[in-house]
Amino acid sequence: MFTRCHGGWGGYLFSVIKLLLNPGVFIHLWDVRLKDLPRSLYYLNIASIMYGIVIMLLKTAILLEWARIFVPRGFRDIFWWTCHITIMINVLFYVSFTFIQIFPCVPRQRHWNPTIPGTCLDVAKVNIVAACINFVSDLGILLLPQIVIWSLSVSSSKKLAIGSMFAMGLFACLAAGFRLVNAATYVTSANILYRSSDMGLWCNVEMVCGFTIVCLPATGKLMKESPWIRKIISSF
Repeated sequence: MFTRCHGGWGGYLFSVIKLLLNPGVFIHLWDVRLKDLPRSLYYLNIASIMYGIVIMLLKTAILLEWARIFVPRGFRDIFWWTCHITIMINVLFYVSFTFIQIFPCVPRQRHWNPTIPGTCLDVAKVNIVAACINFVSDLGILLLPQIVIWSLSVSSSKKLAIGSMFAMGLFACLAAGFRLVNAATYVTSANILYRSSDMGLWCNVEMVCGFTIVCLPATGKLMKESPWIRKIISSF
């Protein structure tokens, strides 16, 4: 699943690179040639699709990892069920969101080429709803392990140390919050390419935080068992 996340992120970055090459990021709509606009909107659509897929897989990987860490194998407690129910809710939401991003218009090509006759959903308003749900989801996933950690029978200093490791999700929540603000601005703005650059930036930050959260639990073991890392640390 983690490998699939990398593949989806690669697709997202590919779309961003195509936009960087032409017309660029943080470019005003009126500075883009009319013939280049469909191409820009097409890669924006691809990036939106990839974002939904990557975030869904990352949140699934994070919750499965936390269920494995905090729940003994073969045991099913409230935390385990909460993780798996949250996974199911997230999957249903992100699959629906991705489907809307793939088929926002009839015909589909109208989404990036407004000159084609057809009808479209109000994708900007869909993005606001999606950003709200995404923010709440990030916040819930951030708080979930903290409840377990602070109920452990260990010293407060150890609880703080363990809790801080899992608090990386705070940065993901901040990124999701900024994305929500930009999604709200996007609805009322005619300068869609510039506002999309804002949203794309925070989407990328959120994904990077997700990858970091997945990797953090293994960091301690890596530092402990890797000879060259121990050598670097001992040199200080």
